[in-house]
Amino acid sequence: MNADPLNSYRPSYWFACFTYRDYLDADGAIGEDAVNETFFDYKLTRFTNGDLYVSCEVRAPIEGAAANGTGYFPAPVAESDSGPCAARLAYPPADSVDRGGWFFEVSDEGPRVDYFGDNLPNEFIVFGEADCDVFRTDANGAWEEATLADVLD
Repeated sequence: MNADPLNSYRPSYWFACFTYRDYLDADGAIGEDAVNETFFDYKLTRFTNGDLYVSCEVRAPIEGAAANGTGYFPAPVAESDSGPCAARLAYPPADSVDRGGWFFEVSDEGPRVDYFGDNLPNEFIVFGEADCDVFRTDANGAWEEATLADVLD
């Protein structure tokens, strides 16, 4: 017996956004050297019942300089609206004083990541359509390509 695709617990939409930015100079200190070395990745799955699963990752080109996070938020909790995810990677990664990191979420502007810590104050990235792969399910439960605008109304 097949489950009814319209009434079962299944993904409603999914997106994966990623980008690179230049936050470190050639010596690994805060600065720019025209090399986009820091990788950001944010994935989100919304289910038909409103539940939300997120994952996030930040990587820098320094050995051991990577962090990730995940979260699952049932529909009734507030976090199921914003999809928060934290990856604790201080900048610069070799800094033993700044215990900062990166906070991913869906804001009114779309998916974004903000730095929390002292070394990159007010630093944030808003992922655009070109940064993201987006899919949603159609009326029959099959995946189809979509845009952020289609799924984040």
